[in-house]
Amino acid sequence: MSGKRAGFRFRWAFPIGQLLLCVVLLWPLRGELYSNLHPKTPAKPVGPLNIPTVPASPNVKPGQFTIIQVGSVPQDQRAERVKQVRLSVPSSLNFPAFFIDYFISGLVTDKRRPYSEKFRKSWMAVTWPLLAIVFWWMAGRAVEALSAARKKLLVPRIGPPEVTVAIALMFFGAGLSLSFLSGGSTRDLDSYLLAAGAALWALIGATMLVARIVQWRIRKSLQAVSNVNSTLEPGS
Repeated sequence: MSGKRAGFRFRWAFPIGQLLLCVVLLWPLRGELYSNLHPKTPAKPVGPLNIPTVPASPNVKPGQFTIIQVGSVPQDQRAERVKQVRLSVPSSLNFPAFFIDYFISGLVTDKRRPYSEKFRKSWMAVTWPLLAIVFWWMAGRAVEALSAARKKLLVPRIGPPEVTVAIALMFFGAGLSLSFLSGGSTRDLDSYLLAAGAALWALIGATMLVARIVQWRIRKSLQAVSNVNSTLEPGS
């Protein structure tokens, strides 16, 4: 009972859905992302800088200073927090891309050139949703397998490569999330988002492993039924 087609194609819905979500989050920051990923060397001044001076107020005495309020501090902090979330959620949501990025980042980027923290965060936000497509594809296959198992179907088959990835995600994701959360108040927002992403993928890895176990049990039960039927056939 493995030749029938499963229902909804989660293997395509998960990768496309996470890509669309990341595009929606990063679209307002597209200009900043481009400037962070394409840093330019500032041009040297060719002459003296003409800095305009502000005339002193006649009511200000020597030794005194005035405070100029540029904007609302709470609003600025809220806007900065929203931008931080927009920039961190795509990489946290695609946490397994770390395994691929660790090996290919040295091939794409120049190790001799020191990159800033802004470049690294922008690089992760843009590339990790693309690198994690294969992991979301595996997660979708696991959900399809669990859905098909309700009808005693063995499609799609969860193989040893997916089991290996599932075990790695379970242990590495759970360990990393616990290590981040144990830091308490010393952690920042990016750390908590990354911990949440690691915990999410630990759960997805467990789902993939459960799908493999369920298929194994169905295969064993079908084999037992087949053996019983063969013994009951006439002339056997």
